[in-house]
Amino acid sequence: AGHVLQNRPIFHLTLKIGKYLFMGSSMLAINSLFELAHIFLPELQDLSPIAKFVSVKAVVFFTFWQSVVLSMLVSFGAFEGFIDAEHHWTTQDQISQAVQNGLICLEMFGASIAHHYAFPPDDWKIV
Repeated sequence: AGHVLQNRPIFHLTLKIGKYLFMGSSMLAINSLFELAHIFLPELQDLSPIAKFVSVKAVVFFTFWQSVVLSMLVSFGAFEGFIDAEHHWTTQDQISQAVQNGLICLEMFGASIAHHYAFPPDDWKIV
């Protein structure tokens, strides 16, 4: 039934409208964040808000781009040599997901160190 809907113009129009609504709401959210930062940054300087923002966004940034790179590697067939049905590694996508999960575990160690400095336990005393 899903493939029948995809051939209808209303389906494509709805997807296009949803995409633009999402982009517009994202732009509004980012603009609001910048305005909020512009107004309150001097008052929040002791809490190091930029370090907090960067440390959180770095995790999202690296996770997203690593998934893009791994998807490209799958499309190039880079993981074909690692397929091993005997050990239940049957597809390149499965291997790519395992690689990404392993990399995320390693990245989280670095992120935890960054978060330790960006989110010190004494911040509550400042507030």
